[in-house]
Amino acid sequence: MMQTRSTLPIQLFSIWCLVSLALPSLGQSNKQFQWQFANGALASSIPSCITLGIIVKPFDPTTNATLGVPPYYMISFAVGSTPQTAFIGTDANNLSWTVTHPAGSRLILSVVDSTGSAGGIAQQIFNVVAGQSPQCVIPPSTGPAFTVTANVTTDLTTCQPWGLTVKGGVPPYVVTLVEVNSPIVTNVTMPNGLDRFTYIDRADPNSSLIAGISDLTGRWASGTPLVSTKGSADVTCVGLSSSSGNATLIQQEQDAANASVQAAKRRHSTVIGAVVTLLLLLAIGVVAVVFFRVRKRKREDQAELAEAKPHQYVETQTEVRMLSITNCLDPPNQKRNQTQPASRKAAIMAEMQNIQTSGNGARQNRPSSLSRSSPASATALFSSAGEGLDRSGSATVAINDSRSPSRTSNPGFARFPATSIRQSGKLLESNVLMARSSESEYLGSGLPAAGEVVFQHQDAGVVRELPPPYADRLRRSQASSSS
Repeated sequence: MMQTRSTLPIQLFSIWCLVSLALPSLGQSNKQFQWQFANGALASSIPSCITLGIIVKPFDPTTNATLGVPPYYMISFAVGSTPQTAFIGTDANNLSWTVTHPAGSRLILSVVDSTGSAGGIAQQIFNVVAGQSPQCVIPPSTGPAFTVTANVTTDLTTCQPWGLTVKGGVPPYVVTLVEVNSPIVTNVTMPNGLDRFTYIDRADPNSSLIAGISDLTGRWASGTPLVSTKGSADVTCVGLSSSSGNATLIQQEQDAANASVQAAKRRHSTVIGAVVTLLLLLAIGVVAVVFFRVRKRKREDQAELAEAKPHQYVETQTEVRMLSITNCLDPPNQKRNQTQPASRKAAIMAEMQNIQTSGNGARQNRPSSLSRSSPASATALFSSAGEGLDRSGSATVAINDSRSPSRTSNPGFARFPATSIRQSGKLLESNVLMARSSESEYLGSGLPAAGEVVFQHQDAGVVRELPPPYADRLRRSQASSSS
């Protein structure tokens, strides 16, 4: 029994080498036969180290009853690991396969005959679970590294290039492409010295595609990639074809292309950023202009509304100084018949009457007391008269007039003048000097007449004024009533 186990791997290795060399010419020979497990109730999980029966039958019994060319082999493609090739027998009616992968492996299974023709791919991916004993499990290879990597490991779109890079092993390499639940297996031999294969996806969409790489000795590369196919059902891919090449050169080309794409993206991002920034600044400027214009318009509207609303007019109070005729009335606490002391104003008015009398009698050579007086006495007279001036620069002096019959009946108007004269101090002084001169006899009419009121101011002339209308009317009414 030990001798049989030691010679079996050697026989399998020799047979698989012959099959590998024949794959490039026979890889496209498909749909010759089909296979299935003898146990139809077998689920997606299979235990390790368990022998499973296999049945081979014609692909289309009505047209071709061939069962392939024995012996038969089971190729189990382990996802992300190393595929295995196992001899399953020579009798199409008595074939069996033992699972030698460790638990946790995911397998895609395919049966081939001695010519490399495939009997199709199983309808699902099988998961390996632990069996009764792990003694049959083949450990990973400890030889030189032999790996395969892919540029896409998730979804592959129809007509999209799928790059497979091989490292290690003995070239030339054979690429085996297998799709779940497909009767077709694609085998491609890469030219010697090339280690990169680019496959244009022509697999049916919505399925799973796996790629296995083997070398001249029949050894499988580890790291078998699996992708999910997506996209259109039109797999013609006009103008595109799969090809082999040098991985180093292809990688440099891809790096340059990626750099160009990244540079274009950066330029695009820069342009977008600049445009967005300008748009934001423009938007902020527009918003600011609109805001200030709206606020200005609102203030103008508020001002117009405030002006349109009715409001109370408040006149600015100014200080008004009024003079009342009551200032000329007798104090209420004095009796009407009580004799008042002579005031300075009365003395001044008496002198003024003397001046007027002397002026009127200048033609009869009757000089007045003022004309006979010295200049010093005249100056004293006017200085004393200036003491009676009010703040406005004028003084009001009243002389009792016996011509008014209402004086006795209304003592309050006893001091109110019948006529008024406003005269400046300088004019009075000039009148005095004229009265003293020899020419005053011709100017006698410029002096105040008897019974007139003189208002003295230093820069005013003789001004004759009428009394207030109400006072004059009162005297006239009283005179008419008395007569």
